[in-house]
Amino acid sequence: MLQNKIGITPQDIDAMLDEVLLTEDVVLQRIRENCRLEGLPEIEVSVQQGKMLQLLAHMSNACSALEIGTLGGYSTVCIARGLPDDASVTTIEYDSHHFSVACANFRSSGLSCTIKPYNGDAMEVLEGLRGDLFDFAFIDADKERNADYLQWCVDWCVPGATIIVDNVIREGRVMDPERPEKRDFINLLGSLVQQGRLEATVLQTVGGKTWDGFVLARKT
Repeated sequence: MLQNKIGITPQDIDAMLDEVLLTEDVVLQRIRENCRLEGLPEIEVSVQQGKMLQLLAHMSNACSALEIGTLGGYSTVCIARGLPDDASVTTIEYDSHHFSVACANFRSSGLSCTIKPYNGDAMEVLEGLRGDLFDFAFIDADKERNADYLQWCVDWCVPGATIIVDNVIREGRVMDPERPEKRDFINLLGSLVQQGRLEATVLQTVGGKTWDGFVLARKT
């Protein structure tokens, strides 16, 4: 476990930040607790990452958001909170149990009218969403298809759209010499930047969710 010379870990820092910044309210706590009770894997965004999504959605002046990978809906609610009252979040989840838990969480959050959930294969659902004017996208689904999801967003989101992709470093496995395919997504990202279709940065992160990183991009 990563820790400094006096034994402080990234998990300790996250806990302190969550408390001092009052980041997670009762609604979000209940969503997280319900996901645990329903047996969902503990892979949703951290409390601080959830707040970051809310702030980015708000600062982007987004009106129509897309999320690929709902899980239990924690990040969905965070994004929805960053949007205007007349905006919407379209979110896609493959697993039927995760989908049902997320829908229950949306109802308890009071934001179910803002959120449009879809259950099914993401690429199949996305084929039916071509032409929808998404100006904010968060990709956090099966990592093997991140390149496909990013390419769809670049092809179909509106110019100026904010695009965020989670889990792109995976404790350094992105540079595993024995698994060169792990680098394919970063290579695609670089190609899209070189083509002038995206402006992008990748930020490495460390915290309660260990060593990882996310893409923050803008469609040109």
